Amino acid sequence: CIRIGGLLEVTKSTNFLSLALRKFLLGEPVTITNSDRLYNNFISREEVFQFVSGLPLSEAFDIVHLGAEPEMKLGEIIGFMKKHSCSDSPVLYSDEKTPFFNLDIEKAKKKYGFRPKPTRETIEQWVAEVKNLKTSSFSFVVENSTGPCS
Repeated sequence: CIRIGGLLEVTKSTNFLSLALRKFLLGEPVTITNSDRLYNNFISREEVFQFVSGLPLSEAFDIVHLGAEPEMKLGEIIGFMKKHSCSDSPVLYSDEKTPFFNLDIEKAKKKYGFRPKPTRETIEQWVAEVKNLKTSSFSFVVENSTGPCS
């Protein structure tokens, strides 16, 4: 059984980071809580594919969590997304503490050799894909975007 964080897709916009990116591309404000906490509750579809395609088939049952390396705080990730989406949206930091969780990926790393890409690389690649794809649920936003940052 593989449990994953929010999947960073170019065709969906339902997890927290996807909703934030949509707001950045629309020029809307983004409000975040828990900005000072390390955050890894997301993963790229390529990382999931690479992990699954390298697993040996087995009849044994195991539960593994996949997510990003917990190396950046949520506020840093949001700032990085804003920069790479070329957005002038304000980021509003709320002191309210809301439910928050990260994924423990140590078992996947130690037992199965999972190696998540660096967070900055994952986010930068995802934002670029969303901005370049005209047929996603973000397409109404992408069509109005100005392209790469100058």
